[in-house]
Amino acid sequence: MTYWHIISLSDGPDRIHLDPRDSQTVLEGEAITPVQCTTDCNPQCIYSWTGPDSIVTTEDGLLEIQEIHRTHAEEYRCEAGNSVSSQTGSLTVTVQYPPDVNLSPQSATEAYTVTMTCTADSNPHSTFSWSNVTENSDGLDGNEASNDTASTLTIQNAPCQKQSQINCSADNEVQGSPRAKVAELDVKCKHLFTLVSQ
Repeated sequence: MTYWHIISLSDGPDRIHLDPRDSQTVLEGEAITPVQCTTDCNPQCIYSWTGPDSIVTTEDGLLEIQEIHRTHAEEYRCEAGNSVSSQTGSLTVTVQYPPDVNLSPQSATEAYTVTMTCTADSNPHSTFSWSNVTENSDGLDGNEASNDTASTLTIQNAPCQKQSQINCSADNEVQGSPRAKVAELDVKCKHLFTLVSQ
């Protein structure tokens, strides 16, 4: 009589496979494309996805995020492990969102230099533009300077004038862009003369 012995060999996880494996770019508030993490191992592996602010343990290795936020933009790592060993694979998720614009009111004295600073939190970075939205205004006579996250408007020898409404607009071509903020610029006159009749 012939006897067969079935031997089960323990084996740690092989190379991690992610499907889809490409990095993802997603608009804030939308869902990512679900990512399946798989590998071969015996005994069966336990899968853990680690992200910016969470650890999710699943039996099937599926990563799903239904409503992504800008704070979720980072590298996600899938770890598959059993009693023998473990392996990891990674995926980068980029979250795009329109600019959040901030512009504060500013005051100055006639003939002095005044600078207004406009900032924008956005991904990708924004381009800026300035305008004077005050009725019957002559526009802006100032110098603009911008970087990826902020823009300044500098007015030399600020003229004595009534209060102006200054508009800063930021655009990064993401849905919901451009966005703008209006703030008041108040240039006070050096001398105010009052005529008093005798």
